[in-house]
Amino acid sequence: MQLNVTYDGVETMYTITPLIEYHFEREFKDGLGPTLSKGRNSDVYWLAWECLRDSGVAVPPFGDAFLTKLGGADFAEEPDRPNG
Repeated sequence: MQLNVTYDGVETMYTITPLIEYHFEREFKDGLGPTLSKGRNSDVYWLAWECLRDSGVAVPPFGDAFLTKLGGADFAEEPDRPNG
């Protein structure tokens, strides 16, 4: 699964690695699929934040300062969601 993220005017494609998925599941206390199926864009924004952090980009803590610079985050393909 890949996430296209635009942050501070730079567009980059990130792979959702097992480590990123693990961090997401620990944060949201549920699987990636079930959480994303709820349709909250803020969950995708958190995932973008984690991708950026994991890649070494210096980002502020998740919140207003980060979201102000986030131009968008979209999956390259609709993620499989039945099993999380």
